[in-house]
Amino acid sequence: MQYKMSVISTSTKGIEYVSNILIINGIGGFEVCDSRDFQEFLDTREPAYDYVDDQLMQLCRQRSCIKFYTALNSQGDDIISAVEKSLADLKEQDNANELGTLELNVTLVDDSDWKDNWKKYYHPLEIGEDLIISPAWENVRTGKKLLKIDPGMAFGTGSHETTALCLEFIYDQDLKGKIVMDVGCGSGILSQAAVLLGADFAYGCDIDQAAVQAAQANAKLNGLESKTAYYRGDLLEFANDKYDIVIANIVADVIKTLVLDLSKVLKSGGVFIASGIICEREREVSDCINSNGFDILEIKERRGWAAILAVLK
Repeated sequence: MQYKMSVISTSTKGIEYVSNILIINGIGGFEVCDSRDFQEFLDTREPAYDYVDDQLMQLCRQRSCIKFYTALNSQGDDIISAVEKSLADLKEQDNANELGTLELNVTLVDDSDWKDNWKKYYHPLEIGEDLIISPAWENVRTGKKLLKIDPGMAFGTGSHETTALCLEFIYDQDLKGKIVMDVGCGSGILSQAAVLLGADFAYGCDIDQAAVQAAQANAKLNGLESKTAYYRGDLLEFANDKYDIVIANIVADVIKTLVLDLSKVLKSGGVFIASGIICEREREVSDCINSNGFDILEIKERRGWAAILAVLK
């Protein structure tokens, strides 16, 4: 089957802005290529490498870009058009030319070229003392709690810092008897981890139908259909109750908007876990959370990303 691969040229600083555009337009899964990541790896490696292959060094010299895939149909074309318009608007605002060219190039690809290639980088991940997140296609034998995840075209394998930080915060919560809501659920990894760790029930919502389908498939894979439910749309569209814990692994701008109405669906004393925030914007998001009725309990940072744990007063 063929798909369209869109590549957006940007800069390290522009990655969050472009990611935000993609998420707002319903693209939950995309690939970020940032030359800074590999350079930081080389700079912090101890002991330092004496020699690095020239092909690998190209990673330091490449332009940062973001890739996403859409179906070869009118819906996919509409998504690309909407992204192009948003990129043009962003380019007009970039007076200092700090966000790169923001050009979008589209090519046709066969899913055999990319669909499974990334799987070789996805390995089991241990969270705390008794939880393992494993790719669905690996045969893992363990006496620990095991969550199998196949993200499909949705975000959420646990390997990204933002997801791992959320999982660590979830692991540390007293989940017994709790009802959880995962906003921007992606593959369902966070909501299903919460259930495995003791939550009574977990809901998830996402504006990307592919993410909802991936989350539902993973719930079935893990035998959690009776303790989870997933919906396409945003939180306030269908929330008819108050939750004990709300998780949002999205981006800074969406979190800042979400927190304005969060008290409508989160119980007093309820926990809010927010991630997907680049460290440069952590203070900005923290101030917004504080000013909307929350006390921040902890902030974790890892490789340029931040996650925030807060409680509603």
